[in-house]
Amino acid sequence: MKMSYFLKTIKIKPGKIYPILKIFKNLEKSKVLKILIPEKNKRTAFLKKQKIVFSRKCSCCNVLNEKYISFPHNYWNESPAYGFYLDIIHELTHCWQREKENINFRNLARKFEYWENPKELEAYAHGLIEAKSKGISKKQFKDYIEEDDFLNKKQIELLYRNILKFKISKK
Repeated sequence: MKMSYFLKTIKIKPGKIYPILKIFKNLEKSKVLKILIPEKNKRTAFLKKQKIVFSRKCSCCNVLNEKYISFPHNYWNESPAYGFYLDIIHELTHCWQREKENINFRNLARKFEYWENPKELEAYAHGLIEAKSKGISKKQFKDYIEEDDFLNKKQIELLYRNILKFKISKK
């Protein structure tokens, strides 16, 4: 997957909050976002509300701040294209979960281990759907999961197995 498919040409300033559509393009064409938000107008309205920050203080992608998605600043230059793309789809899935289910992700993180957190598994399962739709192999998807440097090898294996077992509910 080429970066030019989903990233706009823009100079990112660390710590500045951007509308997500100023950074990314073609997100409305995402298979996962079409599943989550079938109506194009609602999908576009959802994307227009989302914000993102690339921070030097951030060590991993997250939605712990309810106002924006946080990414490490180095993602902009160092992340492989499909990993970056899958991460933004993953975090947008969390934004949708929060909007629809009023989820507090800090509380969830206290309640579940990362590799068994149902909302994480759901977001990764959606990521696998998106990966397949973009021609990203299962092996590449597993490699993407293995890039999580805050988990040890056993935890990554548990996460991956749980993702493969997770069933997306049809709401």
